[in-house]
Amino acid sequence: MEGTRVVPTLGVLGRGTDLLRLPLPGTPVSPPTTPPTDFPITEVFVQSGKNLLLQLTKFRRADTFIGFLNPTHTRAFFLASAPSRANPHANCQLFSIGTNGSGLRQITRFGGTNPFIPGCFTTGFFLPRACGIGYGYYRVVIQDPLTRAVVFDSSCDPLGANPFGDQVFAMRPDGHGLRQLTDASGFTTNPDGSIRVELPGPFAYSAGLP
Repeated sequence: MEGTRVVPTLGVLGRGTDLLRLPLPGTPVSPPTTPPTDFPITEVFVQSGKNLLLQLTKFRRADTFIGFLNPTHTRAFFLASAPSRANPHANCQLFSIGTNGSGLRQITRFGGTNPFIPGCFTTGFFLPRACGIGYGYYRVVIQDPLTRAVVFDSSCDPLGANPFGDQVFAMRPDGHGLRQLTDASGFTTNPDGSIRVELPGPFAYSAGLP
């Protein structure tokens, strides 16, 4: 993305055709400690046609990542660590917003008192991490083409069944009906002092029927 510039223009934007993550000039607010703090501000844009872009987020953070457009291309789903009353620890959460730039919603409410690095940047499997989404599988968030369920992995423990590692979860696009799909043991220490790591993934869905 080096050298990318966003030039404000006026135009008639139709339904979004794609999501883009673009860098913007300036210094990110509350930059993460890893990776290096020279990462740029990144925001989510929706593209309509070849040349029309609409900026959907204005968090001014370095760790905002795109997810997907819903089937009707009227809502965009993305990951961000923007702090708010619903996200006081700046954990990585799943959000959605209308592709016209209105109706921002925080879909997950994953909390945690982990005192280590918050945000949506991974710090590696063997380092302490804050509660977040997509750490084990590089921020993959997908939607089941038939049921419309949102599927993702998370290091959080929202159902009290994931104390030691990442698991795969599914939920409805409005954030209800959360289910834990896997029961991997995560990072464990054997009696002889050796370690064992069991994490889910990769996971994927085939394309839906036309």
